[in-house]
Amino acid sequence: MGDILDRPYKMIESDLRKKFAKSMDKLGVFFQAIESGSTGVGIPDAFIQLKKKCAWVEFKTVPAKNSSNFVRPEWQEGQIPWALEYKLHGGTWFLVVAVGDKVFYSKESKDSYRKDELTPIANFMNDL
Repeated sequence: MGDILDRPYKMIESDLRKKFAKSMDKLGVFFQAIESGSTGVGIPDAFIQLKKKCAWVEFKTVPAKNSSNFVRPEWQEGQIPWALEYKLHGGTWFLVVAVGDKVFYSKESKDSYRKDELTPIANFMNDL
């Protein structure tokens, strides 16, 4: 999975989502982007499913110059509370974040992350 997403590239969020979807397709994972204009506040960007495992995914990009030791995604209203509530009910949620030209993920939803709290995207399928 890392081969597609780890290429040097300064991503915007829509590019990150497209590359992630392409990676999921190659791995046989169902991927559905969600158009949030007609959904509730805080709904993540995509839904994925592999066999009986499913998760919601939120995509963010952060310029490398803005992320010294901490990564601070720009959250929209309701996104963190939605993820926390969903996880309280046993659901799986991921943040996939491009920091400059590197892509990471986390199962935690919070305002900021230390860089060592983020996992390289190559390990994503191990956590699905």
